[in-house]
Amino acid sequence: MKTEHERARIAVATGRHRFALPGIAVAVAVALLTVVSVQELVEWQSARRMTRAIARLPTSISEPIAYLGSEPLAAWENDRGTTGLRGLARWMRSCTAVDDRFLVFGYYPEVFFYARRLFAGGMLFFQSGYFARPADQQLTVERLRRQSTPFVIVEESEMPALDGMYATVGAFIHEHYRRVAESGFGDSRTFVIFQNNESAQDVGLGELPCLVG
Repeated sequence: MKTEHERARIAVATGRHRFALPGIAVAVAVALLTVVSVQELVEWQSARRMTRAIARLPTSISEPIAYLGSEPLAAWENDRGTTGLRGLARWMRSCTAVDDRFLVFGYYPEVFFYARRLFAGGMLFFQSGYFARPADQQLTVERLRRQSTPFVIVEESEMPALDGMYATVGAFIHEHYRRVAESGFGDSRTFVIFQNNESAQDVGLGELPCLVG
């Protein structure tokens, strides 16, 4: 007659032991959790060491790092002042609502980023005949009819294009907008500003129109 110990040994050898496998699974799970926890701890400690290292960097290195985390327009202005395109971007942002758009004649795509305003008509810029095909211009006009575009900004040197290569878009501007201001924003370039005839009442106190009080 086999003893209890002998029967357990036979069960393990023949694969009929009911408790060995769960025990192994628990051990493996604990080991995996331990490895993951150790890895997370190492990563967290590495991040802390990196943060402390950055704090100890000389100003010549730490200032550019802080620059990357700052508000884009403010950092741009601090770097070069609030004139020219920076002044234009500041006006665009300060005097319109967040869902307003701008139509710009001239190649200045960066002002949309810094002003945090979208471009109107589905066109980032109008210059040198780009997007001047009749179909492109007609599509732009159709979009403008549906979008909130209180202002059109035209670099003075691009003014002839409103009656020339971009005559379709220009005709829409002449019909629905009025010329209200000119400004170089402290720079040598001059921008002509057209305001939508149906836009909100101007609350600006200076030479530039403003729709936000």
